[in-house]
Amino acid sequence: ERVAALAGERGLWGSGLNLLQPARLVRRKNAELGIAVMAALKGRGLNARLVVTGAPDPHQGDGLLYFEELRALAAALRVEAEVVFAGANGELCDADVRALYALCDGLFFPSRSEGFGLPLLEAALWRLPVWCSDLAVHREVIGNGAQWFPADVDAAELAERLLAWRAADTGLEARRRAWTGHDWNRLCKERLVPLLQEAIKRE
Repeated sequence: ERVAALAGERGLWGSGLNLLQPARLVRRKNAELGIAVMAALKGRGLNARLVVTGAPDPHQGDGLLYFEELRALAAALRVEAEVVFAGANGELCDADVRALYALCDGLFFPSRSEGFGLPLLEAALWRLPVWCSDLAVHREVIGNGAQWFPADVDAAELAERLLAWRAADTGLEARRRAWTGHDWNRLCKERLVPLLQEAIKRE
């Protein structure tokens, strides 16, 4: 319910692309790259969203500072609407994170360094396409099953790759058609109500 509400508030249901970055708010996670990519996608006419799960840790001074820097960057690039800090009002529970894996179109994992990279495994189990930085540990975890890029990749270049992928992947369009064309309220109004009205007439 929390993620469904967030999706409604922040326009995830109607966006053209939702990328998930399940990461704590620490600098090595390189969240600023995703913000720059959102700006580049917006500049090319795509309404996209980046969902970052990490909650700012009040006990970690640099984490709070980094969070404020990220928000300032999003404001400077005019993508406050496109960048969603899902944990800004408190940590997400496991059910919330699972819902985000179900909702989003791809995993975005641009870390500069990692100890392991558990979200790569989670994304694979959710059959979610993976876009991640080309680190030895990432290749160790997921093999060749990802779209690779250097952690210092140019945001505009990466945005072009994402646009090409989105245009070629018919599954993304099918997901949107299911969300917007077959929600329960619309099905009831367009399919169930006419059937009931016809049955009432026959009686």
